[in-house]
Amino acid sequence: MSRDHFATQQPCAFELPISIQLADTGDTDIIGHVITRALPGKRLACFGTMDGRAIFFKLFLDPERARTHWQRDQEGIEALLQAGIPTPAMLYHAETKNPKGFITVFEKIDPAESAYARWQHASLAADKQAIVKALFSVLAQQHQQGICQQDQHLNNYLFSDNELYTLDGDGIAKQLLPLSREQSLKNLALLIAQLYPQDYALAKALLPDYVKQRDWLDDAADLMCLEKWLKTQASERLGRMLKKVYRDCSAFSKLKFDDRHAMLDRAYTSDNMHQFLHNPEAQLPTDATTWLKNGNTCTVWAADIQHVKLVVKRYNIKNLQHGLNRAFRRTRASISWENAHRLAMNGIPTPRPIALVEKKKGPITREAYFITQFEAGVSCRDYFKATDTPASERQAMAKKVTRLLQNFFALRFTHGDLKASNLLICDDNVIMIDLDSMQAHQDEKTFERAKEKDIKRFLQNWAGDDITAGWFVLQ
Repeated sequence: MSRDHFATQQPCAFELPISIQLADTGDTDIIGHVITRALPGKRLACFGTMDGRAIFFKLFLDPERARTHWQRDQEGIEALLQAGIPTPAMLYHAETKNPKGFITVFEKIDPAESAYARWQHASLAADKQAIVKALFSVLAQQHQQGICQQDQHLNNYLFSDNELYTLDGDGIAKQLLPLSREQSLKNLALLIAQLYPQDYALAKALLPDYVKQRDWLDDAADLMCLEKWLKTQASERLGRMLKKVYRDCSAFSKLKFDDRHAMLDRAYTSDNMHQFLHNPEAQLPTDATTWLKNGNTCTVWAADIQHVKLVVKRYNIKNLQHGLNRAFRRTRASISWENAHRLAMNGIPTPRPIALVEKKKGPITREAYFITQFEAGVSCRDYFKATDTPASERQAMAKKVTRLLQNFFALRFTHGDLKASNLLICDDNVIMIDLDSMQAHQDEKTFERAKEKDIKRFLQNWAGDDITAGWFVLQ
């Protein structure tokens, strides 16, 4: 799973095609065919047609803020155009009658690929560096012209042949003078923070290219300043994203069913899914031998909702004392839900979290369910015990496991129960599961102790197998 699920804005209240009726003329010549982004009740972005011409449009719908955002978007685009920075041309803007709001129509860039999509397809470091280099070049132009894109993310940049377009005028701030060194490095850091931490070094290595384009003298303090802002921007970004997983927003739905509260990834919204979340037990197989796990503290089973395969983990209340102990504490399902998103935001593979369901009686929480996408694979333990797999393949997989754990620890995370069964080998990749004991550490000593415990627990899986154990180099 990647962090792109925070940007999925579906389903939408509108049915396609969408006819836009203008306030002044009542015409419906603007038709939306493909929704690219939908913020419920606030904003809609679509590919469509106007008088038969292919276009892209933004529809601003917020009853209180629509006009402000609509005007600010136009002002930002005008600032880019005046500065000579490539951006799609505005073709039309007007107030709309149905749906009520304001619309801005842009030329459709074709062919086109977002920087995010290109980054997702880039497997080689050289390809990634080429993308960052192009982005840094555009930012150098922006900053020199006194322009700061305050909503930095890779979907706000569009590659078309050899041209790179800047999108989203609403996030553009313009000043008379070029951005100062501090302002520039802070904005660069905001862009880099959109990448996974393991890619930060690749991006920081291109700072001299940016410095050269700005005609600055080399200064060792630039890198220190960039790293300072990167640490701040990455932390703030993660905090903002993790708040989203508990509230109704473009990526998640907050639901209530009688005595149950639920959070759902909007990409999986359907009547059948809502019905399932109202009562996950309905999909619990009657034959306990088919359950994935049947323990005192949790029960795990597979479910299928409209051909979407899921794994349901129910955290059980063992007895009255256990119930009283857990009643007013945060549920382990909630901890797993948040940690799964924390890993996704940092590029650590884990099954995509689909939903969180908590059953409450007044302020007391009873059972809780953590629901993820099903990942077909075998446990790390079973994989390395399979003698029919060539040693060379197992050794190559051990390097992938080691790399994942090194990236995991580099983020100052610890798992808390690093059994080999909590790492799955899926399609030649490694993913991490069982996240209710995972912690993000601030204190160095506490982290080192917990990390040492994780490594010790992991290596215990290979007790008596010195060859396999020697493939894992962890420190």
